Amino acid sequence: MKCPKCGNENPEQIEFCAKCGEKLPDMQSMKGIEKTRRVTSRFTVIVAIVVIAIILGPLLVCVYFNADYSWSDSIRDSDGEGVADSTDVFPDDPAEWTDNDSDGVGDNEDLIDYGNAVVWISIDLYIGDGTADTGADEDGTLGDPYFIILTSIGEDYPISNPMSTFDEIEISGVFSNTENVRDPFSVMVDIPENQDQFVFRIYVYDDDGMSNEMIDCVGSSDFCEHYFGQPFTESFVSDGSLDSLDEIDCLLVYSIILGSEEYGEYGEPFL
Repeated sequence: MKCPKCGNENPEQIEFCAKCGEKLPDMQSMKGIEKTRRVTSRFTVIVAIVVIAIILGPLLVCVYFNADYSWSDSIRDSDGEGVADSTDVFPDDPAEWTDNDSDGVGDNEDLIDYGNAVVWISIDLYIGDGTADTGADEDGTLGDPYFIILTSIGEDYPISNPMSTFDEIEISGVFSNTENVRDPFSVMVDIPENQDQFVFRIYVYDDDGMSNEMIDCVGSSDFCEHYFGQPFTESFVSDGSLDSLDEIDCLLVYSIILGSEEYGEYGEPFL
């Protein structure tokens, strides 16, 4: 035991310091004091923890359940649109949160949520007026119609422009010796995700070998043309005889339908 006066180390069993003669503290008392110190220290730590918990506990709870600051993905909503980051496919975009077809474009911006967006332009019915092959230099048989569909993507409206200004030109086969054809021709137009408008034009011709004649399918002009935007779905009926001109006329029924390459109209799978 160390002497409190001179610092000399003494055996525990003696009462007085062997060097200076100072009375040494009672060993039992020293142990009691040390025990009291340890208890006091532990109590102080416990009290400090309780105080910190009382002060910080409610703050931590508020932070945890706060959508802006929570450390849990199931609660945090980084872009503030009301969908937790754990289920938000676009956690930093407040305008998007799902991507049903996994194409990297959010469903709100995506034209189609179940595949690559395309538009079908379909000629559903052609009825000629019977005059295509009745002239003096004709063979007197029924007409031989065929169809041309032109398309362009984007905001520029090439109305009445030459065929060469269009992005795509599709030509059907010839339907020989007939004035009535159902579902003769259709084309598929791939609509980019950053575009929501396009223009298409339809021509109808009678095949006469070397000198093909245009068939009037709309009345006010020689072709049908439309500038179209979303939702890309509509049906049309055009009658070339409405202008009362002496020319080859026809009734044309056609439509556009929005869908996807992977699925049919409105998401129904192709069979």
